[in-house]
Amino acid sequence: MTGPLEGERRRQQAQHDKEHEVAERTHRREHEAEQKAVELAVDGVERRLDELNQLRKEVVLDRSQFVTAGTYGAENQALKVEFRGKYDALGARIDALEKVLDRAEGAVNTWRAIAGFLGLGGVGAIIWAIIQSGRP
Repeated sequence: MTGPLEGERRRQQAQHDKEHEVAERTHRREHEAEQKAVELAVDGVERRLDELNQLRKEVVLDRSQFVTAGTYGAENQALKVEFRGKYDALGARIDALEKVLDRAEGAVNTWRAIAGFLGLGGVGAIIWAIIQSGRP
């Protein structure tokens, strides 16, 4: 029974097998393309994650180089106290020096008054007497 119907059936079967083979290859290529797209996406995500991890390391390093607000506040307060103490001590020293200077100015003014009252000869006599009193 290899009549014309059998030949047509074989031709249709061959056509069907060919179409099935083409569809199968197309389907396989689609899966390969999808797999390639997934691999590329995964590579991209991994690269971005690596970049973010590197950025995080840099941020942590940068952060470690700055003073925290708590540390700054405590150290700043300690420096203010130290500075205030030194400022007050310096003010006291300046006041003491001003007193010494006032006494020295008073002594100079006293000697000027004596010199004006006694004249140059009288001042010389006083100096000579002071010198003589210091000798045995």
